[in-house]
Amino acid sequence: MSGQERVKIVLDTDVIIHFIRGGAFTLLPKILPGYSFVILERIYNSELFNMHGGMISNVIAHLNHCQ
Repeated sequence: MSGQERVKIVLDTDVIIHFIRGGAFTLLPKILPGYSFVILERIYNSELFNMHGGMISNVIAHLNHCQ
């Protein structure tokens, strides 16, 4: 694994909702620095988008820009 590759962590619905309700979703990169986060498209498009789609999209865009 080269120095540029990052370990990916798959975030499931329960984890994402837990962090959102706790007001800490945007803190994930600080809690787990050096990792990339993955949300499965099927989960994002169904459960999460209906509840928090706009906020999650903004955070994902921000995280992608920071990496």
